[in-house]
Amino acid sequence: MSIFHFGMVVRYLIPLAFYLLIVGLVLHGEMRRDEAGWKEMIVNIVLMLGAYVVFLLLQYIPLFSGGTLLLPEAHLPTILLIPFLPIFTIAALVATYFYRKTGHVFVGSFINAMLVTWIIVAGQATHDHFQENF
Repeated sequence: MSIFHFGMVVRYLIPLAFYLLIVGLVLHGEMRRDEAGWKEMIVNIVLMLGAYVVFLLLQYIPLFSGGTLLLPEAHLPTILLIPFLPIFTIAALVATYFYRKTGHVFVGSFINAMLVTWIIVAGQATHDHFQENF
């Protein structure tokens, strides 16, 4: 990771840590405390990905049926959403694992924040002009 990328990681880490802390609180609320094991991990994956999968299905079913996207103006954001499916699957597994180990959402949220931030920053196209003027 270059110094430029490290600067981007530092900027994105705090907002993503806050977001993933809220996600951890939602995933591991008091009402779901009795579930354990793989069932809880699968439920958390479904909770994290459910809306994204429904959106992708709503976008692509009309396209594959011979028409166009449901929201044609959202073609690029839809494509950019696809890599988040495995990222959020891993984040759900990490959050659930560390919640079960520690009993708190903080460890999983912070590890997820570092992991998600690193993946997002490393996957972004950066150009020399932007780096020179940074």
